[in-house]
Amino acid sequence: MSSSLRICFIVNEYPVKGKVGGFGTLTRDLAKGLTARGWDICVLVPRHKEIAANIQKNIEFVDGIPIFTIPSNFKGKLENKAVYKLIDADIYHSEDVIYDSYFAAKWSKKGAKHIVTFQDPPTFEDLWMLETTRNEGHSKLKKFKWRIKFALRHMVFMKYIKRCDGFFSEAKFLIDKSKKMFNIKEKIGFLPNPVNIPKRKMKKARSPTVCFLGRWDTQKRPWLFFDLAKKFPKVIFIAMGQPQENVEWLKDFKKKYGNLKNLQMPGFVSESEKSKILEKSWALVSTSVREGLPVAFLEALAHETPIISFVNPDKLPEKFGFWAKTENFEDGLEWLLQSKEWRLKGKKGRKYVETWHAYDRVLEMHEKVYQEILSQH
Repeated sequence: MSSSLRICFIVNEYPVKGKVGGFGTLTRDLAKGLTARGWDICVLVPRHKEIAANIQKNIEFVDGIPIFTIPSNFKGKLENKAVYKLIDADIYHSEDVIYDSYFAAKWSKKGAKHIVTFQDPPTFEDLWMLETTRNEGHSKLKKFKWRIKFALRHMVFMKYIKRCDGFFSEAKFLIDKSKKMFNIKEKIGFLPNPVNIPKRKMKKARSPTVCFLGRWDTQKRPWLFFDLAKKFPKVIFIAMGQPQENVEWLKDFKKKYGNLKNLQMPGFVSESEKSKILEKSWALVSTSVREGLPVAFLEALAHETPIISFVNPDKLPEKFGFWAKTENFEDGLEWLLQSKEWRLKGKKGRKYVETWHAYDRVLEMHEKVYQEILSQH
């Protein structure tokens, strides 16, 4: 592909340069893979003041890829109009819809294309559920203010949607939801996220071992995972990740659960260490109250590790693990300990990601989309 054609990923997080999570991981993997295939790739990410005020610059390079950062507030975006123009991309690819998607469409050069992959678009009810999970005691006035704020944000997002040249979803169950949320009449294509599948033979731990992979925030509800460690002292629990915003949680969790001999808290780990933990784990336990189709699920299945989860995106936990639909995580662990079925489900899960999410296959799907979008007039 000609290096004169530039693709800009727009995402709300990116490893090293902002919040840490699945959206950033998948974008990094796509950016690196497409760069290796000859595409000119860059990334635009909001600069989250509370996370990385002192480490993010307007333009930096990570793995040779230019990363543009702009303050997350409206004033900062208006004052940095020149950065949007400096990007000068031919295609702007948003991994979900954020404010930067709208401003990029507003200030991009004439003829630039704009596409979005819906990752986990939240409705008002989704966001309010998270808020009520986080805090107790909400007045009708506060809910009304939240609804107004959501409506204003949605109005901006709808302006972006009208400028889009292509719509995609990383999970099949999100297609209808996205159509209804944004009143989309056009087809929404399936564009899965990539996962690196280890080529080595998987070796599970001899002793029952389960892991948690994700940010320690209200949506993920890590305390439910820690409580399970109390109830299953003969199972080894490994909690990867840590809080990013409510940093006091780390002290609180370590004080409350730090004396459990069967609980390990390694924090954020390297890719190689994450792979080792997923390989030896008997299951990934997801206690999240809501999700799209998490990259963590794909990474677990790539390591033949079934999923025990409250959410059931594209029915993957139901097919390749245990769907704890009533938050019956204890039943899921009992299933893990008493049945050998988990090994078979893990192997079937790996075949699933090999079919739909293998790294090279997903890169080829993205290339095909870009070539089709660029051919439009």
